[in-house]
Amino acid sequence: QIVPPSDAGLWGPAFSPDGDYIYYVGRASDADVSTLYRVPVLGGPATRILDDVYGKITFSPDGSQFAFRRSDGIQKDALLVADSDGTNEREISSRVRPREYHGDIAWSPDGGVAAIAGQFDAADEYHLVEIPSEGGAERRISSKTWAHIERLAWLPDGSGLVMQAYDERSPFQIWEHPYPEGPARRITNDLNAYSGVSLTADGKSLVTQLMETEEALWVARNGADGELERITPKGSNPYVAGVAWTPDGRIVYGATSDAGTDLWIAGENGEETARLTSDGASAHPSVSADGRYIVYRSRAADEPHIWRMDIDGGNPVQLTFGDAE
Repeated sequence: QIVPPSDAGLWGPAFSPDGDYIYYVGRASDADVSTLYRVPVLGGPATRILDDVYGKITFSPDGSQFAFRRSDGIQKDALLVADSDGTNEREISSRVRPREYHGDIAWSPDGGVAAIAGQFDAADEYHLVEIPSEGGAERRISSKTWAHIERLAWLPDGSGLVMQAYDERSPFQIWEHPYPEGPARRITNDLNAYSGVSLTADGKSLVTQLMETEEALWVARNGADGELERITPKGSNPYVAGVAWTPDGRIVYGATSDAGTDLWIAGENGEETARLTSDGASAHPSVSADGRYIVYRSRAADEPHIWRMDIDGGNPVQLTFGDAE
């Protein structure tokens, strides 16, 4: 550990080009803006470099300058360049919301331009743009649009960019986009999601995080020092759609699988699990105070309505008949 933990967050770590330092962004709990710091790779006192830095910085090829984003949080979103010690900052480009910049900024290997994701006027779509590192008009470099673009890195020879992005057909994947033009291609092509991208110095390998999402129902007991007991079986990975205690200490919950969403009941430790509905359309239970009934939402009649059934799943009765309760 080279930097102590922070309740307010630490993000955007970036190596200096000589590999001696890590620059990162943090925010004090009582601060209105985030601050850029520098710390030796092996740890030590952190040096405050520059205030009001938004997200990860990117260095010029010779390491003498870095580019960064700054946002007023209301209207203006700007790209700036400063010397490596935080002095001599200057603005090279700006946008007015909703046409904001997004994600990482990446300085090209030849030092001529910086690339970043830009948003269309009011659409939830993003494309890649380049801005001259000395300032000037931005130019769009991607014909394709994505629903979101986050991390961005140049190939060492400047022939393209690698990025973390997703479109309407896939979760976050790793993409490559040729430069100065050409069709984008997916480097990863699966149902997982990926976070972050960083290239080795020779550009032959990259590192990223594989994100696998799992949802489950757990019980935390008072005074148990944070220990949890899992209720839904490991590997079942259901989406939990509502949960309620019964007066006698059992748990009623909705669980979504490939068959739809149904209500289940289990003991407080997850034992004696029983399925209460099988229509694939029931969720969000509430148990009556006397423990006799479960009131829940169901789409069994095509439209969402409120239903009631006995605590053992018997005698389902539709209670409401209005428009989409």
